[in-house]
Amino acid sequence: MCGATRPSGTIRQVMLDYLPLLKIYNFYWTNGRKHK
Repeated sequence: MCGATRPSGTIRQVMLDYLPLLKIYNFYWTNGRKHK
């Protein structure tokens, strides 16, 4: 599958891959601010 033909699909795949990381980062970010 060529990534140049469908850049939007590649971006969506990257977003799906980073979604759990963003959730974990947001979780620690909110917890860190609450502790302060």
